[in-house]
Amino acid sequence: MKQLVAILFIVSLFSCGKTTVVPNHPNTIGLSTFLIEDWDNWNFQIGDTTVNLQTENINEWDFWHYSSNAYYGYIKTSYVGVLGEWFLESNGFNIRIKRSYSGWGSWSIDDLNSDWSAIVKTSYPDNWDDWDIDFEEQHIDLKTVSLDDFDNWIGNGNFPNDCPLEFRIAVLFAPVITNVLFEQGIIH
Repeated sequence: MKQLVAILFIVSLFSCGKTTVVPNHPNTIGLSTFLIEDWDNWNFQIGDTTVNLQTENINEWDFWHYSSNAYYGYIKTSYVGVLGEWFLESNGFNIRIKRSYSGWGSWSIDDLNSDWSAIVKTSYPDNWDDWDIDFEEQHIDLKTVSLDDFDNWIGNGNFPNDCPLEFRIAVLFAPVITNVLFEQGIIH
C-alpha cells in the first residue's frame, strides 16, 4: 500500500508540469507559458530559435524583457498603464505595436526606422483563439492548441529567412498581450 501511495504521489508531481508544444518544422512557431497560466513568463519557439519573454515585475504588464542567445531587448507601453500602444526597442529597432481603433482584436505593427509593417488581427471578431498575421505578402495563422488554452499556441506559416527576430517577436507579442490582458480581466 505504501508503494502505491508513493507511486501516485510521484505521478501527481510530474503531471502538474507544463507541456510545451515544440514545432517540428524549422519554420513553424510555438508559444507557451513556462507553467500553466504563468502569464508573466513565455517561451517563443520560432524555428530553431527560442526566445524568453517575461515581465520585469510579476503581474505588471507594461514592461517586458526578451532574450535569445545574443539578442536582448524590451517591450514597453508608450505610457504606464496605456496598454494599447507598445514599443519594442533593441539592436537599433524601434517597432510600434498599436491596437487599432476597431478593438483589441486588431493591431498594427510598424518599424519606425523603415517601411516594414504588419497587421495582426483575430480571424473572427472576439475569437481570441485564432489570429492572422500578415506582412510583406506573408500570412501566418496563429491558434491556441486547444480551445481557450491561451498559454499554448502553434503557428502555421513561415517567416522569411531574412525577417529580423525583432519583427517576429513584435507580431507574436500582439496576440500574447491581448490574451494576457483578457485572462486577467483587464479587457473584455
